[in-house]
Amino acid sequence: MISNTLSEQPILDIAGEELLEEVSKRQARNLRLVQISCTKKDDFEITYSFEDGKILENVRIHVKEGEEVESVSGIYSYAFLYENEMKDLFGVRFKNLSVDFGGNLYKTSIITPFNVQDKSEDE
Repeated sequence: MISNTLSEQPILDIAGEELLEEVSKRQARNLRLVQISCTKKDDFEITYSFEDGKILENVRIHVKEGEEVESVSGIYSYAFLYENEMKDLFGVRFKNLSVDFGGNLYKTSIITPFNVQDKSEDE
């Protein structure tokens, strides 16, 4: 049986320019980057989740369409996969991405399929 010892899951909302500093603080505390998630309504909401087996911390930024996000792949090397996924599926733009698949991580029939405006909303 797996025991869930993570009791708190705080979310820290920050400005995009604070991202590298906040991610670096968590890396210095030996927290593991466990996921980066993205959702879109009016802007992109990107949440970075970190854990050490006892805590789960989340850092969240909001990014407007067309703005660039600083890549965290220089701090957590494997973050390039999450970031390429967000680039392909949502159209999020990243600066200093360590490995950039140029929008070709996934083959989709629609470019940025998770960032397509629903026509029924406009009608």
